[in-house]
Amino acid sequence: MRIFASITLSALILGMIAPGLVTPVQAQTTPTLVFNPNLIIGDDQLLDTSSMDQSTIQEYLGNHPGILKNYSVTEADGTVKSAAQIINEAAQGAQINAKFLLTTLQKEESLIDDPSPSQTQLDWATGYGFCDSCTTTTPSIQKYKGFENQVTNAAQLVRRYLMNLATIGVTTTAVANTWGPGKTNNILCIASDAAGGRNICVPGTKIAITPANYVTSILYTYTPHPGGNYSFWKIWNGYNFNQHRMYPDGTLLQAKGSSVVYIIQSGIKRPFSSQTSFLAQFSTKQIIFVTADTLAQYNTGNPIYFANYSLLSTPKGGVYLLVNDLKRPVKSKAAMIAAGLVGKPVIKTTWDVLNQFPEGEAVTTADVYPAGAILQSTKNGMVFYVKDGVKYPVPTSDIYKNQFGTQKTIKVTAAQLDTYTWGAYVGFRDGSLVQNKTGGSVYFISNGYKLPIPTAAAAKAYGFDKIMANLIKTNDKSLAVHPEGQALDVDTNMVTVASK
Repeated sequence: MRIFASITLSALILGMIAPGLVTPVQAQTTPTLVFNPNLIIGDDQLLDTSSMDQSTIQEYLGNHPGILKNYSVTEADGTVKSAAQIINEAAQGAQINAKFLLTTLQKEESLIDDPSPSQTQLDWATGYGFCDSCTTTTPSIQKYKGFENQVTNAAQLVRRYLMNLATIGVTTTAVANTWGPGKTNNILCIASDAAGGRNICVPGTKIAITPANYVTSILYTYTPHPGGNYSFWKIWNGYNFNQHRMYPDGTLLQAKGSSVVYIIQSGIKRPFSSQTSFLAQFSTKQIIFVTADTLAQYNTGNPIYFANYSLLSTPKGGVYLLVNDLKRPVKSKAAMIAAGLVGKPVIKTTWDVLNQFPEGEAVTTADVYPAGAILQSTKNGMVFYVKDGVKYPVPTSDIYKNQFGTQKTIKVTAAQLDTYTWGAYVGFRDGSLVQNKTGGSVYFISNGYKLPIPTAAAAKAYGFDKIMANLIKTNDKSLAVHPEGQALDVDTNMVTVASK
């Protein structure tokens, strides 16, 4: 069967061993929405080595209850390898899709979903080398025992079968029924082929299987029963490998290996144009590292060139105040003084950059602190963030430090403060991790809401465990400013994306 427009699969497989021999073109994915015992999955699906790397494997394992999310093996030299590393190295070494190994691990020993498997399940994780007449103590198979042995050997077996298919047309000549595309074998139907609603065939009769492609031939060599391959098909299609986590607004994300940092705002990712624009507002310790695939699920918004309320000068000497991605012209020195902008740094920029911001209303002498100011009452010491004539009380020192750092307040009289309209309390910045000093839930602040992170597993699933050094220990008064939002549990914010 040809699944490539201009080369045979045999040539592609041989080319994997001799790089540069052939150049593969776009493969055609074979749909498998209804179980077909002659066509389990597409060859291109088996050969897709780019859909998962170690980090995406770990993310996938972390989104399932099985032991493998936290499982590791200690090598003879003392090196510790996680299950995700073992699976990734085996898949890359054999140049096959890691999804094939993940599916096999679940099909054989339920290790993706079983949180407390037996040692036997781990020792024979992929069923490699375990024959129908074998027991766990059969001497001849002990060399295949152990999780890493099982995963690595299973992957290499698939690679050997692929090479045989490319050269001799069958997976192997070492079994009673040899398997290859277009080669029919009549196999005995057993009870499990009809169990669980499968009804593939009638137990005790024979069923003719004619593999339509390489991977189906490999699966029947590995498990010579349609019922077992139905399990593989069901797991492959039922476990959505193309799920990604969507992060709440305020999260800072960066793809591993990339220098670009994004902030999630209104469900889109906005890149910081430079390290300067990022450090003006955030710390590198707040960044969560994710896969490029995860970031690819977001639409990209306009770059962030400057912090909000920056003063920008034009090439001709004019000045704009940047407010929520609008550039507001400051047309006179009097307006600058009245708005409280005198003394603030002015950033030189170009028309190319400025033209990316829509123009807003001009800043005039009537504007009262359009860039915001921190005012403190000389009467009772109360602190307010005043912007556009509205005073927003800052209720605690924890919130003040989080929002304003070491900025100094401007001392004003109670009478001056009385001229401003009351606003809501100032809370923590979006993207902050907070917890009561007395313990209890850790929260992520997003759009003004405090989102509970209920478990350590949830913190790990989102990557919050890696930035927990930024956790702010605070009090009831500070936390009460924020209404409680949806908990960020392990299964929250998972979305299905289009297959590669």
